[in-house]
Amino acid sequence: MSNCPRCGAMFSCAPVDESKDRPCWCSALPSLSPADLQALGADPAGSCFCPACLKTLIAARAEQTASDGK
Repeated sequence: MSNCPRCGAMFSCAPVDESKDRPCWCSALPSLSPADLQALGADPAGSCFCPACLKTLIAARAEQTASDGK
Protein backbone atom coordinates (compact mmCIF):
# COMPACT_ATOMS: atom_id res chain seq x y z
CA MET A 1 0.00 0.00 0.00
CA SER A 2 1.04 3.56 -0.68
CA ASN A 3 0.29 6.84 1.08
CA CYS A 4 -0.78 9.86 -0.94
CA PRO A 5 1.66 12.74 -0.29
CA ARG A 6 -1.18 15.24 -0.77
CA CYS A 7 -3.94 13.91 1.51
CA GLY A 8 -2.37 10.93 3.31
CA ALA A 9 -4.89 8.39 2.02
CA MET A 10 -3.79 4.77 1.66
CA PHE A 11 -4.17 3.31 -1.84
CA SER A 12 -2.80 0.61 -4.09
CA CYS A 13 -0.12 1.60 -6.60
CA ALA A 14 0.88 -1.23 -8.94
CA PRO A 15 4.51 -0.12 -9.54
CA VAL A 16 5.14 0.62 -5.85
CA ASP A 17 3.26 -2.45 -4.66
CA GLU A 18 5.23 -4.55 -7.17
CA SER A 19 2.19 -5.77 -9.10
CA LYS A 20 4.02 -6.36 -12.35
CA ASP A 21 1.29 -8.51 -13.89
CA ARG A 22 -1.12 -5.60 -14.37
CA PRO A 23 -0.87 -1.91 -15.20
CA CYS A 24 -1.56 0.61 -12.49
CA TRP A 25 -5.00 2.24 -12.35
CA CYS A 26 -3.35 5.59 -13.08
CA SER A 27 -2.23 4.46 -16.54
CA ALA A 28 -5.82 5.03 -17.74
CA LEU A 29 -5.61 8.74 -16.77
CA PRO A 30 -3.78 11.63 -18.45
CA SER A 31 -0.27 12.05 -17.09
CA LEU A 32 1.11 15.12 -15.36
CA SER A 33 4.69 16.19 -15.90
CA PRO A 34 6.89 17.42 -13.05
CA ALA A 35 6.38 20.96 -14.45
CA ASP A 36 2.58 20.47 -14.32
CA LEU A 37 2.82 19.36 -10.70
CA GLN A 38 5.03 22.33 -9.79
CA ALA A 39 2.58 24.73 -11.46
CA LEU A 40 -0.16 23.25 -9.26
CA GLY A 41 1.90 23.52 -6.09
CA ALA A 42 2.34 19.74 -5.76
CA ASP A 43 5.72 18.19 -5.03
CA PRO A 44 6.93 16.58 -8.27
CA ALA A 45 9.47 14.51 -6.32
CA GLY A 46 6.79 12.95 -4.13
CA SER A 47 5.21 9.54 -4.41
CA CYS A 48 2.19 8.66 -6.46
CA PHE A 49 -1.07 10.41 -5.71
CA CYS A 50 -4.27 8.62 -4.69
CA PRO A 51 -7.08 8.39 -7.28
CA ALA A 52 -9.02 11.33 -5.81
CA CYS A 53 -6.02 13.67 -5.61
CA LEU A 54 -4.69 12.69 -9.04
CA LYS A 55 -8.07 13.35 -10.64
CA THR A 56 -8.27 16.71 -8.83
CA LEU A 57 -4.77 17.67 -10.02
CA ILE A 58 -5.53 16.62 -13.61
CA ALA A 59 -8.74 18.71 -13.60
CA ALA A 60 -6.92 21.70 -12.09
CA ARG A 61 -4.19 21.49 -14.72
CA ALA A 62 -6.78 21.29 -17.51
CA GLU A 63 -8.51 24.38 -16.08
CA GLN A 64 -5.21 26.20 -15.77
CA THR A 65 -4.26 25.33 -19.34
CA ALA A 66 -7.65 26.46 -20.63
CA SER A 67 -7.42 29.82 -18.85
CA ASP A 68 -3.81 30.32 -20.02
CA GLY A 69 -5.02 29.93 -23.60
CA LYS A 70 -7.62 32.68 -23.30
